[in-house]
Amino acid sequence: MTWKTVIRKGRLVSEWDLPKDAAGWHINSALPGQGDNVVISGHHNIEGKVFRHIKDLNLGDTIIVYVGSSSYVYRVSAKYLLKESGMPLEVREKNARWMLPTGDERLTLITCWPYEWPGNTHRVVVIARPEAHFASSPESRVR
Repeated sequence: MTWKTVIRKGRLVSEWDLPKDAAGWHINSALPGQGDNVVISGHHNIEGKVFRHIKDLNLGDTIIVYVGSSSYVYRVSAKYLLKESGMPLEVREKNARWMLPTGDERLTLITCWPYEWPGNTHRVVVIARPEAHFASSPESRVR
């Protein structure tokens, strides 16, 4: 998944070009197993609704990502609901930090919320860590 530049309210801005019926891996993020932030976005209320129930994920839930014939197991370690609509640029930039490299292996899932009108005023951000992270790090276990 890449981005395009568009003009919004007279300003040139970047906008992610989400696939219509699939989740999209952010091309500037890591691949699973590369030791950094793997970012995947998807629609929740239009065009396939691939992330329709992402808000229902709970701490400790398992997520499996397949890349070719390899599978990567992650467990949800955090979930955030971030206000976007009507927020100043500084807040939206702060929200976007979840898409940046982190220096540690993690999976970040992003979608809009809520489903109902006037939907898409917020972002749901789910952070998941590799299964091995929980086995080797007692202080970071999800309870």
